[in-house]
Amino acid sequence: MPAENRNNERLRLYESKAVEYVADKKKASSLLQLAMQKVFKNSGALKGFLDKLELLLALFKDWINGEYKDVPKRSLILLVAGLLYFVTPPDMVPDFIPVAGFLDDATVIGFIVNQISKDLDKYREWREKRTKDLGMVQEGEQIP
Repeated sequence: MPAENRNNERLRLYESKAVEYVADKKKASSLLQLAMQKVFKNSGALKGFLDKLELLLALFKDWINGEYKDVPKRSLILLVAGLLYFVTPPDMVPDFIPVAGFLDDATVIGFIVNQISKDLDKYREWREKRTKDLGMVQEGEQIP
């Protein structure tokens, strides 16, 4: 089975739950906190895909706070399904296994980033413009 199909199968299990989280910002906020805690605890092991994960978390946070609204519902559901997979303990490879433990998480996050890349590009542009407008970065400085 091709990798894309395996990722679709993994995420399909979380999509109905993701719809609930998208409809309830309190639940969404709890999920964001869980994901951020896991990232904080495991930042060393997540190095290979940490920047992608941080971008997804930033978009999700700005959506929850009502600061960024220009994200299609389908993309939001995919993002939330991926975060649910990321924080749910019984994933394909247990996270306590060094390096390989986060490989399945990285694969799923990479798949989501690929699927919603146009929406992430729009978000990144919005975020850069907003940050510059607020005077939070110097000209030429990169924003993750």
